[in-house]
Amino acid sequence: MSAERDFAVVVRDCTGWAQALNLTTGSRQAAQVQRTFEVAQMFTVSLDLAIVGRISVTCQATVTWTVNGVPVRRTFDVSPGVSISGVAEAITVSVQDTTLSPPAIGQSYGVSVLIAAGIRPGSAVPVVQSGRQAAIGAGASSSPVAVPLGARSIAVVGWAASGTPNLELLEQTFEDVTLMDTQIASGVFVPLVAGAGQIVVKNNGAFLTQTLLLWGMDG
Repeated sequence: MSAERDFAVVVRDCTGWAQALNLTTGSRQAAQVQRTFEVAQMFTVSLDLAIVGRISVTCQATVTWTVNGVPVRRTFDVSPGVSISGVAEAITVSVQDTTLSPPAIGQSYGVSVLIAAGIRPGSAVPVVQSGRQAAIGAGASSSPVAVPLGARSIAVVGWAASGTPNLELLEQTFEDVTLMDTQIASGVFVPLVAGAGQIVVKNNGAFLTQTLLLWGMDG
């Protein structure tokens, strides 16, 4: 069962503004806020989690920056203090619960959304989008995964029941032309080469390896 709540605000100043949203784990529930300004300028959207008790939750946010009706969207994981900046005259922030862990299902928690003029500090929490998780057999390769909009780097987290993961990253065009071939360490971000539309992960190890993609987003 899903539910969605919308909040729209039109303002004529550039002062800070915040809205608290409520989500329920396991519901795929979404909540949305929107703010429109008279003049386009640089804004920063910051998010935080308000969790009661010892539960593990995951959720993703999609921020849409709009100037003269043209939208630019970025999707990323919500973690305490994460923020992203962009130029806009209208901003829409949608958050959705993505919790899958059974012990946490049915628990309520909050997400705070703050919008303020200015650019995010360099010391802010990095903006990351969790990608696909897949098992790759020894000597095998994953199927191609499209690079999401706004991704500038990628990390592949790998783990195996035996041995150390031995992973290779292929950055390719949509025509399967390899632009960059890199031996990578688990969990270490590497910049994406210009023109890469998809990636393939190759398991050069002797054991089945579980992998998780993490995309480093711009903003």
